[in-house]
Amino acid sequence: MPNRMKYGDIWDGAAWEIVEEAFCPEKNCHRETLFFLGNGYLGTRGTFEEGLRTAQKSGADVDSGATPIATIEGTYVNGFFEISPIIYGEKAYGFASHMQTMLNLPNGKIVRIYLTDEDELNLLTGKIIDYRRTLDLQRGVLSRTVTWESPHGRRVRVVWERLVSMQRRHIMAQQCSVTPLNFDGRVKLVSVLDAAVANLTSDQDDPRVGSGFGDRGFTLEESMLDGLTGAFKLHTNCSNLTLACAMTHDLEIMVNCHADCSCRTNRHASRPLPVKTVKDGDRLEMHFEADLSKDSAVILRKYLSYVAAATGTVAPEPEYQVETV
Repeated sequence: MPNRMKYGDIWDGAAWEIVEEAFCPEKNCHRETLFFLGNGYLGTRGTFEEGLRTAQKSGADVDSGATPIATIEGTYVNGFFEISPIIYGEKAYGFASHMQTMLNLPNGKIVRIYLTDEDELNLLTGKIIDYRRTLDLQRGVLSRTVTWESPHGRRVRVVWERLVSMQRRHIMAQQCSVTPLNFDGRVKLVSVLDAAVANLTSDQDDPRVGSGFGDRGFTLEESMLDGLTGAFKLHTNCSNLTLACAMTHDLEIMVNCHADCSCRTNRHASRPLPVKTVKDGDRLEMHFEADLSKDSAVILRKYLSYVAAATGTVAPEPEYQVETV
């Protein structure tokens, strides 16, 4: 394999690529770190958009029927932190009294995928037919292509792309394309902005390890949900920092053309179905549905923005935050 170095199922596919050719649940946290994206201001771990139906890394098992697996969700803004006291068994002169921890922010990467209301895409269930994840270090794009067969035999191809903008440092964008391969039916995409997050703690008896506190470290001030957009405004509990985060979307349905279509292509765009919105506590949800035939596709583009304010200043209002996306 010329010009390629391989480490198990991870290898540099080209001079600027890191490639994963198989999903390895036991190495999941390590891979989430390898496929991290960041621009110096905004960064996010390489977790799966559809999730793995498991708790944060805390020793908890996944739902019944799935293999125990750990995942560590994380989206961070450089300089957005919380202060917490350091508890010592015995304190001496010169010991630090407080520590600063970068906070895990509301997770906007989530997009759940449902096939005909019976099957939810989850790589811990069903059968993985084909899998490939690539981090293009030159373009700054993380892509993943999965062909998956549900427990009911429905086969689907899902293509993900994600980037954190280098030119607009507050922006993260991702695209999801879902194509039924052996069935006709309804595909539902549920896009989420979730503020019910946690910070990684440690079971070691060492105050230097982990976040030092079990809660999320911030308080929601307000939320906004309107049409295709949603936003949160929040502030830290002790460090006096504020942040606004927002999501917005566009949806495209690619359908097979009929034989006498004059567009001279085998695909064209049709209008999407109406969207349903759900505001449930710390979660904002957008529900998209599309009735697809075999080999047609629904494409969801999701744009996220995180803007933090300096200490003592006021963060942008959620309405302004949506405009920046």
